[in-house]
Amino acid sequence: MTAAPWYHERSRAGIPPEAGWQIGQAGSVREGTWVRFGLRLTGRRIVDARYEVFGCPAAIAAAAWTAQRVVGAAPAAVASLHGRTIAELLALPVEKTGVALVVEDAVRAALAAAGLLVGQGIE
Repeated sequence: MTAAPWYHERSRAGIPPEAGWQIGQAGSVREGTWVRFGLRLTGRRIVDARYEVFGCPAAIAAAAWTAQRVVGAAPAAVASLHGRTIAELLALPVEKTGVALVVEDAVRAALAAAGLLVGQGIE
């Protein structure tokens, strides 16, 4: 798998304004990569995931792939998804691993907003 098809996949881009989204963000525009992730949960499953991203094509692809991947998953499984794994699965160049780590941080922040992360583990 490569990042190219995911760069063009925008079906989960944009976070709807209605209530019920757990939002997390990471990075900064000033530093070159900013990601905002929204998760909607029902019970102990993620039923929808959306993203907003400012960054290079690798950041866009990583956010798009991750949003698609987490739907239907349990929060514990999502919390164990690491940026390095995302970078490897998308065959990102090693110098782009940092953008996948920003995606990881945004997803973890969304899980924390939902009250699902306690310290380093899942509640």
